[in-house]
Amino acid sequence: MTLFTGKQVPELRLPTQPSRRKLHETVRAMFEADGPETAPVLFRGAGYRTIAVVNNIFVLPGERISVDLGFDALTQTMRADLSTMDVEQFTARTLERHRDEQVFLYIHQNAPNPADVPPRRFRRAAKPAWKNREEYGQWRYLASLALADFTFGRFQEMLSAVGWGKTATVAFTADHGQVNELAHEIRTPDGPGRLRRAQYFHGQTLYDEELHVPLLVRGPGIAPETRVTGQRSSTNFLSTLLTLADITPPATIAYGEFAADLLGRGTTSEDEVAVSHGKSCASVRFANLYKYIRWEEPRRLTRVGREWRLDAVREELFDLTQDPLETKNLINDDPDTALRMRRIYEQEVKTFERVVALTVPAGKADQIRIVGAAEAAAIPGGLLKPDADAVIGLTMSEETRVAIFPDEFAETLRVEIFLKGEMLSRDKLRFGPAFRMPPGDGGYVLSARRSKMRNPSTSSRPTLTAPRAPTSPS
Repeated sequence: MTLFTGKQVPELRLPTQPSRRKLHETVRAMFEADGPETAPVLFRGAGYRTIAVVNNIFVLPGERISVDLGFDALTQTMRADLSTMDVEQFTARTLERHRDEQVFLYIHQNAPNPADVPPRRFRRAAKPAWKNREEYGQWRYLASLALADFTFGRFQEMLSAVGWGKTATVAFTADHGQVNELAHEIRTPDGPGRLRRAQYFHGQTLYDEELHVPLLVRGPGIAPETRVTGQRSSTNFLSTLLTLADITPPATIAYGEFAADLLGRGTTSEDEVAVSHGKSCASVRFANLYKYIRWEEPRRLTRVGREWRLDAVREELFDLTQDPLETKNLINDDPDTALRMRRIYEQEVKTFERVVALTVPAGKADQIRIVGAAEAAAIPGGLLKPDADAVIGLTMSEETRVAIFPDEFAETLRVEIFLKGEMLSRDKLRFGPAFRMPPGDGGYVLSARRSKMRNPSTSSRPTLTAPRAPTSPS
């Protein structure tokens, strides 16, 4: 969504917490109510036919995160081991069918990704790099990279076949890298009672091997061998693409672009600070010199040899010039730089808007009271605003789904469900993964994660709200 909107994740009000569950419609409804100007929306407004060919579960309309918003047509395939080839076939048909039109075409393939096993010939070509079982993940990744390279070459051939070889602007990029460094093998929470590994995977860390992604651009006016230097962010991507298409980027995109560098019309300034948001952490990368990472979870599992231990590290600081693999944490060894990077982080990293999803069954409640929320939305019911006491009240007569956006200044977030004036037992409700249940068997006052990563040097995480004495529902 950052590539599609030119905005950081918290600005989009979409959740970053790990969950395999589908989002409630309220989250999508709130996102779309803001009238987001996504890439397909903007290109369609400029007269382009907008088409997507994808093979990833997270870019489907059913996932309700609005990646599909603005496309005239979307084709999806998820056949095991064959989806990359399916995307190739659908792309060829799309190009042939629309060769005489002005088209914005979004192609998404999984390779390279551990979820897709590359065909045997690519695995066989990469096998010399596989020395032992520990390097199995790297071998798979190399084979998958070879597949991605092959299919991108085939795409170039397709463009030439339909006469677009010299007229189309092509941008090749990715949304993340892959963790292969042994020192970065950690495990972070991925749902209740579940941990997700980082090594030979992605999405759990913000080290450079995950943050560095390719960006190759070719098209009319771009000279071969042109290179854009300096530190650049994915937030620059959409505005650059629009400028190359002679579409003025909307004022809502607050970040820069580098189309002038590509077209030989000057040199734009690099991003002094690059901000990244992950599932369990956020980071700032300063002037290509230092990286500062703040982990939201107070502890994480780290592998030491063959053993696992709980690691209490909350902050990490790396000198990227001396330690490009980010293996030596300087947070305690360089206090001056650590203080400077903390200040940059506090200034640049935007508040996490944790979305708390709640479903109340029909006929089981007549009022919800939410304390510590900045805003909430309900279907049915629309947008809800807190009163002066930060309490949101909602009366229901049918099953209601609620998306809650915590107040960054609230110590805790409490959701209280009432039936005929008395609190309803929590075992009658369904709560999304952002909720953490308080201790005790009878409690039904709930507490959610803090919505902002606070400075570890000055404060600690709040404790969960203790449950009140239960009152039996009528």
